[in-house]
Formats: sequence, C-alpha cells, structure tokens
Amino acid sequence: MKKLLVLSVFLLSISISPVHAYYVDVEWEGSLHSIVSVDKENPFNAGLYAIDFYDDNQTNLLFTRVGFCVEPYTAVNDEIGSLVDVNTENLKKASWLMSTQWNSSSTNEYEHTGLQLAIWGVFGITIHDNSQDSYDFYSTYISNLNTHYNGSTFSADGYQVVSLPNYQDMLIQNPVPEPATMLLFGIGLLGITAVGRKKRFKA
Repeated sequence: MKKLLVLSVFLLSISISPVHAYYVDVEWEGSLHSIVSVDKENPFNAGLYAIDFYDDNQTNLLFTRVGFCVEPYTAVNDEIGSLVDVNTENLKKASWLMSTQWNSSSTNEYEHTGLQLAIWGVFGITIHDNSQDSYDFYSTYISNLNTHYNGSTFSADGYQVVSLPNYQDMLIQNPVPEPATMLLFGIGLLGITAVGRKKRFKA
C-alpha cells in the first residue's frame, strides 16, 4: 500500500512538473520526401522527418517520433528544445491534417510531401503546381480541410510542437501521457490507497 502511495505522489508530481528540455535530432525519414518548388523560385525538400529525443546531455535516447515542419523558411538542425501544446488555430488545423489525412504506413513519398505542402499552406505559404503527384495529394488534403474541418469539435490534445529556438519547429503526435491523464491516474491511485487504508483500519 505504501508503494501505491509513493507511485501516486510521483505521478502527480509529473503532471505538474515544468516543461522538460530535450536534445532533438532531426533527420529525413528514409525516402519519404521529395524536392518541390513552393514559391517557383526556391526548391524545398518536403516530406516526413524522423525526430529522436535525447536527454539534454545527448547520451540517452528517450523516444523517437516522426513529424512535419511548421516553419518552411527556417533551417533544419539539431539543438536543445522542448515540447509545447498546440496553441494556435493554424497548428490545430495542421494537427487535423495529420490526424485525418495522413497515411503513416504509406511508402509513397508524394503522399507525405503532399501533406507537408498542405501543412505549409495552412500557415499562409502559397503552394504552386509542381507538376508532381505531391501537388495532387496537397490539393486533396486542402480541399478536405476546407470541407470537413470543424475547430469547435476537433481536439488537438494528441499532438504537440517540437519547439526549437533557432531551427524549424515540428508537429508530432504526443509522445508522452497528457498531464490531465496523468493527473487523473494519480488521483485514482490515491483513492485506491485511501480506501485500502480505511479497510485496514476497520479490520
């Protein structure tokens, strides 16, 4: 019973702990990307990123996720960063695109590139027809967003932004239990502990 109490307190402390810093290593995910001309002048390599999260000493790999860039005109590189909640309407729309349009198991590079273009489009980047299949996927994704997205009913709780001070921010699926979930779980364990102690005293 004492172990349950200690675990409950630990989970509660996690749920209210400050933002954690990670060393974030960003790389392309295999071949799931392609070159596109977003603004007809500068070629962009667009698609899916593989993102490794290490402790801030860069020694222990904590977890890995894949994600998409939300800042196309910022360089890609590795640095110390943090995870922040989706807190703007554009980020919420980008989360909806990942949630409803992205086929994470696809090996078609143009599907992933098309979704990256759609996410950039959400942030006001003008996407020009690049005469590739990626533009067709982009057009489909944006059309579905405009037709089906409802900001009042869609929850982006399952997504977070990898915030890097000097380089591209990335949108990923939430890699850790949400604070609210941890809080409820911790409270539940505290309740179990309290009931157990009460029964023991009655006996």
